[in-house]
Amino acid sequence: KDVIADGDILRPDALQSALKSLLDGARPERFSNHAVVTLPEAKVYVHTFDFPVSLREKEVRNAIPYEAEGVIPVDLSTMETDLVFHRSQDQKTRHVFFAAVPRTLVAQYASALRAVGVEPVAFDVESAALARSVAGPRAEPVVVADIGARRTTLIVVEHETVHGAVSISVGGDTVTDAIMRARNVSWETAETEKETVGLSPGAEPPIRSVMEEALQPVVRGVVQLLRLHESHTGRPVGAVILAGGTALLKGLDRLVAEATQRNVRVGDPFATPDILFPPELTTADVGWLEHGRIFFATSVGLGIRGARWDPPRRG
Repeated sequence: KDVIADGDILRPDALQSALKSLLDGARPERFSNHAVVTLPEAKVYVHTFDFPVSLREKEVRNAIPYEAEGVIPVDLSTMETDLVFHRSQDQKTRHVFFAAVPRTLVAQYASALRAVGVEPVAFDVESAALARSVAGPRAEPVVVADIGARRTTLIVVEHETVHGAVSISVGGDTVTDAIMRARNVSWETAETEKETVGLSPGAEPPIRSVMEEALQPVVRGVVQLLRLHESHTGRPVGAVILAGGTALLKGLDRLVAEATQRNVRVGDPFATPDILFPPELTTADVGWLEHGRIFFATSVGLGIRGARWDPPRRG
């Protein structure tokens, strides 16, 4: 508690102690001292730019800082930045996924990791990690809705590449708070009702309406993002993939499917052929992992990047 708030490390000693305990308890064995690390999505600024393919990569890199000034409300001189190039299917446009994060934040996390003997070989964006783990290399555009406790990140993914991202300050806690206020009950009681009944047919109509209303910003965001991508590219979005803990809310897939008229499913990071369970794991270990698979989506995406970066050591 109060170790990390809004992405900032408040108690480095407590974080280092927790990391050391986690690493020492890893099995079947402690992993290598290299790691690919994701930074808090709330602290990362992302934007997708489109440039004609006639521009060379060097010209695009030179233009990006000036283009970013108009859409990212921070001083880029204080930020660590990176970008990823991707050519569109029509071969006429070069998509550039740009990310910026405060340099001081990167230093905080790097320091905490090195204090426990872990060397960060790369810092990644959570949305990019999710694109690898739950969307994969499919060519068909999909929208991934990562619905956490306090915030939702919506991304469009093609070929594991993020083509657009939107952040909404609504999550599972928003739903719990709405139930708590409507029923005049404790947070714990509201949380239990949300997890056990959710938006299923068994939910009382007034409370189901309260939950649906609380989630409307997310639903509208998904609809708007897929329509924007389709109008901009001419390529239909084939599916919506739910991620984050709130993705397990009963009936949420139905709510999003009705609004989008698309196939909606909860992401499965273990479905990718990149993932194999070590033979040393027990049946109970594998069962535990599979039961909570959606909670490992970001970690799996980071692991895939690490394995591709250094296959012999698997990241």
